Amino acid sequence: MTATGRWTADITIDGDAVDNYFGLSLDLSVDATGDGYGTLLVGLPQGPDPSEGSLLLYQIGRFSTPQALGVNDATARVDPDLGGKSPVAIVVQFPSRWLGDIDQDGVEEIGVSTLDEVDGLTSFGVYLLDAPTSGTVAVSETTERVYGDLDVDPGAAFGSWMDGEHDYDGDGWPDLVVGDYYWDGESGMDSSPQGRFSIYRGENGPPGGS
Repeated sequence: MTATGRWTADITIDGDAVDNYFGLSLDLSVDATGDGYGTLLVGLPQGPDPSEGSLLLYQIGRFSTPQALGVNDATARVDPDLGGKSPVAIVVQFPSRWLGDIDQDGVEEIGVSTLDEVDGLTSFGVYLLDAPTSGTVAVSETTERVYGDLDVDPGAAFGSWMDGEHDYDGDGWPDLVVGDYYWDGESGMDSSPQGRFSIYRGENGPPGGS
């Protein structure tokens, strides 16, 4: 903070392209990888649709200050799977989140909001991905995922909010909560959104459900 009372940034991270909307989504983990450094999870829109793109991870504690960083300074990166049978789009307009160690494997997970195909039907979903510490990983490297209603219209919003850092039922395992503010009940139309939260209990508790 300066003598005038104004705050001055110690670290800045800039996008690298016009109309890139870098930082459309953002979340922070205090220590995702167990090395004592806080890590930012930043959405990086790419391509003609600014709602889709990649995720960048920055271990902020590793950088000295003051520091001006860019897209290429990310510690690790999560890309969509464009080489598989069905492309997986990372929906960066929804905030992918740090979920804590939701499967109790010693590694904190990222909940990645996605749009892909399930049995030939389009669906928004949440992929649970072990947090990478370096390099680039594809979101499809994980088989742990949950989906909203299948064959959705573009207005659906499963994964628009999520939390996995809390043990809601007290069984010692974190539980996953996923929001869909545009869920429309049984109408099958997107003109009457009612909203829904789905709760998936941790692996040590009763079977999950919504």
